Amino acid sequence: MDYTKYQIEGIIWSLARLRSQIATISSQQAETIFNVSLRDEIGKLVIKDSVPSFTLDLKPGRPSPICSPALGATMLRFELASVDEQDLSNLKVAVDQALKQEVTFEMRGHQIGGDEVLAGRAGLLAALLDVKKEVASQQAEFDGTAAEVAREIEQFANNAIPKLTKAILKPGKESSEEMMKSNPELDGIGPISWSWVDSYHSLGAMHGITGILAVLLNLQIGTIDDEIRKYYPDMAETISALCRVCIKNNGNLPMSIPPWPSDSARPSPLVQICHGTPGLLLLLAAAALNIDFSQQYYKPEWIETIYLGSQRVWDNGILSKGGGLCHGIAGNAWPLLMLHDCFEYECIPAKLLDGCSEEVKRAFLKEKSLTGDWLLSRALAMLQECSKTRPFENDEKYRMPDHPYSLFEGLAGTMCAWTEAVLTLQTRLIRLNAFERGEFNFLKDSADEVKARFRELLEARRGFPGMGMDFSYYKI
Repeated sequence: MDYTKYQIEGIIWSLARLRSQIATISSQQAETIFNVSLRDEIGKLVIKDSVPSFTLDLKPGRPSPICSPALGATMLRFELASVDEQDLSNLKVAVDQALKQEVTFEMRGHQIGGDEVLAGRAGLLAALLDVKKEVASQQAEFDGTAAEVAREIEQFANNAIPKLTKAILKPGKESSEEMMKSNPELDGIGPISWSWVDSYHSLGAMHGITGILAVLLNLQIGTIDDEIRKYYPDMAETISALCRVCIKNNGNLPMSIPPWPSDSARPSPLVQICHGTPGLLLLLAAAALNIDFSQQYYKPEWIETIYLGSQRVWDNGILSKGGGLCHGIAGNAWPLLMLHDCFEYECIPAKLLDGCSEEVKRAFLKEKSLTGDWLLSRALAMLQECSKTRPFENDEKYRMPDHPYSLFEGLAGTMCAWTEAVLTLQTRLIRLNAFERGEFNFLKDSADEVKARFRELLEARRGFPGMGMDFSYYKI
């Protein structure tokens, strides 16, 4: 079997994820939306193609499971509750190599940064966060040797996460200082940034600053210490710098700083998760959902950026590449789903609206074009459009993705987005029904079983793949 980042592992991983989420969806809706028999078929496929562990194959500066078949297999085996000693060994070697790696490494004549989500240390950090959640949420499914190994891996992850976090943050500070000294006139470089290719710093979620910061903001308070928390002001100022660039470009985020050579030749800016505004929106959502961070550091210009950026995603986010995550429609819709939570559950301090422009105030208060429901409706419309793309239909305006069934480029990732949308809708309907019953203060007025169901649905959500999100942490 060919275990590659584009094919088998990602497809089975998405099916295993779907299987666990279907269990949370009510039986009636499972019948109509997923069809209960589908859950059984997924179970058969996952068992039939269960993934063996095998020896680590890391390339220099590439410790992320997304780009490693062996580490990818370890993460998949966590989904299947079937880890063994080889998986523990692989994680230990990966973390050790990540802690020792240089800030950049040479590849094809270029100096490449090693901290991005797709291939670098931020991807490995997100995987460790996922490991912690999987052990906590699937304790009953691990048995025998797998249960013992899972507990060892959880303990190892608890110790490794702070070390790896510091290893990512330190070069971010140094790389930013170096960039500011050599290019003091550049806009968009905050006090923490990371090299991508040579002197270029990517701004996108999969390759650059927005994704790395989003993973760091997904850290739970219990996994960080004061030494890490001291970076919060620099992280906030970096987000502000990115927002200023986005506002200056009318809601579009450049591919990199300084501008990537091909940017000027493009007829329009890229609007996709890996490069473009959706990555910044994902970061702004992660920053809002981290209540301890948002209550202290969220700023009016971040809301301004959400307003402009979400408009650009809605206007230009229907991509000819189809419905995938990395550079497809589903990936562009996902940050809008997350931002729905931020506004619907009031994660962003309301007082900040006073510092926003009159246009944003009007959009929020009168036109209702900056609300949770507005963002949710746009996300759902974009996800519905995914069903019209290839390989579903042969619509000429969409081309076939390079890997049409994979996790990040194809159907597997689109399916993850659809499932997340269903769970988001269910939590929204619970709140709406409570409001219609006159339970205006949901946490105070609603029955305990209603709140428990809301929490169950919320925590069944897994977030954008590879970002280490844990909805049990969010205080909403």
